[in-house]
Amino acid sequence: MLKPETFVTRWQEEVVANEPEFIRDDLLLTLCPPEVQVLAQIPEDSARFLVEAGMPTSCAPFLCFDKVGKGLPTLISVWRLEGVAGIDTNFLSRYHTLGSDGAGNPLCIDTEESGKVFMVDHDDAFRSRRLVASSVPQLAEALLIIHTQPHEHFRRLFEEIDPAACGADSFLPSEVATLIEEA
Repeated sequence: MLKPETFVTRWQEEVVANEPEFIRDDLLLTLCPPEVQVLAQIPEDSARFLVEAGMPTSCAPFLCFDKVGKGLPTLISVWRLEGVAGIDTNFLSRYHTLGSDGAGNPLCIDTEESGKVFMVDHDDAFRSRRLVASSVPQLAEALLIIHTQPHEHFRRLFEEIDPAACGADSFLPSEVATLIEEA
């Protein structure tokens, strides 16, 4: 499992240092405040990772992690869903937001599924989701692969670190495939 300090070093040396200066600010790592209560509800390695390493403000493939520094607010609070007809807020209360994808769908930690990271689809009233990564450290390692290896190798390399997140409907492999098509 990727350790926070290893990720920070590799991210700075292998990703940030190799990008044009105008992009570097977006790639800076944002830390989660250590006093955030939801950290006690996710696996210790993911909580530690968010506090000690953080996540980039934004990065390929069109991902934004702007909610990490804001303390992982609930999906309900970010989208102002309390009391909205047709929304199951009891079910959605398990999701704490890291950020979003390029379509604006929230990327969330599921506190009831061992801290797995999901993209929750806002187009169908938050009823469907796709697995992004089995943990925050595995997501961070996937981001390193995306930024340092040829995209054509992503699925094979990601499968080595997170086989559960490489299924037919998994999020990151399909997003990286889009990058390959657009190249």
